[in-house]
Amino acid sequence: MKKVKELRRVNIRCFQTCDLKQVADIMAWSFKEKFQRLSSLPQNKMSDFLIKAGVIYSSPFSGYIVAEENNEILGVMVLEWLNQNRSPNKYREF
Repeated sequence: MKKVKELRRVNIRCFQTCDLKQVADIMAWSFKEKFQRLSSLPQNKMSDFLIKAGVIYSSPFSGYIVAEENNEILGVMVLEWLNQNRSPNKYREF
């Protein structure tokens, strides 16, 4: 008899400040080739750099969404629309 694969329970919710480190880790891993071309930082330091440099949004706003399972962030999405209300990101101020 064929086993049915158990479906994963993934929660989609708004970003919270406590998610910042996990989101930065995901971004550093997802774009590691791009960041390695721009920086000599080792991979394990890249997420901290992205946070300090303000490349990763650190404050919640409408459209900043994470996917999680068992309190682990699996993915992140930032939606943008006209007249969206959010604080400027440090990186965007340069």
